[in-house]
Amino acid sequence: VNGCTRKNHTNDCGGANWPMCRNALKILPIEEIARRLWVSGGGGTPCSERAKPIRVAPRYEGVGRGDFGLSESVAWIAVDWGTSNHRGWTLDKAGNVLASRSSPKGMGKLSRDEFPAALGELLADVALTGPTDVLVCGMAGARQGWLEAPYLEAPTDLKGLLKGAVRPESGSDKLKVAILPGVCQREGGDNVMRGEETQLLGLASTLPGYSG
Repeated sequence: VNGCTRKNHTNDCGGANWPMCRNALKILPIEEIARRLWVSGGGGTPCSERAKPIRVAPRYEGVGRGDFGLSESVAWIAVDWGTSNHRGWTLDKAGNVLASRSSPKGMGKLSRDEFPAALGELLADVALTGPTDVLVCGMAGARQGWLEAPYLEAPTDLKGLLKGAVRPESGSDKLKVAILPGVCQREGGDNVMRGEETQLLGLASTLPGYSG
């Protein structure tokens, strides 16, 4: 992070009112965030309407979007399950992304018993040789999702996300699914997030000590 390169600061980038211009923040791919969470085994200020969401790159450059090949190298799988769609990435032991795939079958389009089939469809090209961890963040853990993962209450240590994970039946002996919880701030009215907390963990590990 080298700071903002804009000549004229405005409220859009924080200006003098912020210790760091928002436009200078590194765009961290969601698969890298998930990798850091998986490797670690694992409060900040609440969001406001004026605060921009952290931008997340959908994939690394050069990552295939179609074939989920290289199955012999797949160590684990990351999934970001939203309301309107969900995305998946296969990763090797070093955390390198091998391939990515997306599906329009978001939480809002599925009944509870349709989630295993939707995940199986997403991973149909992966010929796994044994039980493989599948780490899921987002709306799959909502009350109306696959299996509710109760919120962690803010302030909380994001490294504890994995401890709060729930493990639904995947319908396959080769997919060991863990769904991460979201975070809820109850003081002053309920404010909740699902999926963004995993992005924030990536930001925290990239910019130690950052606050804003």
